[in-house]
Amino acid sequence: MDKFQLQDDEYIFPYHYLTSLDNSVPTIYKRLSWGYEYITYIDFIRNHIEQKLKPNTMLDIGCGDGYLINSFDYDTGKSYKGIDLSERAVGFAKAFSNGYEFENIDLFKIDVKFNVVCLIEVLEHIPDNILQSFISEAFSKVEIGGQLIGSIKNTTVITTSLC
Repeated sequence: MDKFQLQDDEYIFPYHYLTSLDNSVPTIYKRLSWGYEYITYIDFIRNHIEQKLKPNTMLDIGCGDGYLINSFDYDTGKSYKGIDLSERAVGFAKAFSNGYEFENIDLFKIDVKFNVVCLIEVLEHIPDNILQSFISEAFSKVEIGGQLIGSIKNTTVITTSLC
């Protein structure tokens, strides 16, 4: 079974939405052992994007159930888009969407550049034989002066500017 299928099989329920931050206080509606850790680092990434980068356009590659993008207040002046290969995950993202766009599409078919491009817990799901081309393709979606933000399961956050 390939990495994508393993991840896609996980999307039987939009588990990221079980926890939330209400006025910076974690609230758990159902216990997840990794729930606090996940919501606090997603909140860290969201705050960094919202307060420091303030993008008008953003692409979340491998958005899953859309938790990151859907954590932003909807703003008609912003174009935030989440993409994922999993139809089921995109279905959850759309169901919880507050107005932003989600699409079941391959990264290699996107021909638009964005202020910010996110790869949050995505790289560990990419097959080794295409990892280098995948990262290059993600970089190609960042406009000049924009940023690529990524994290992997060890919660290390990486960010880089494209000059």
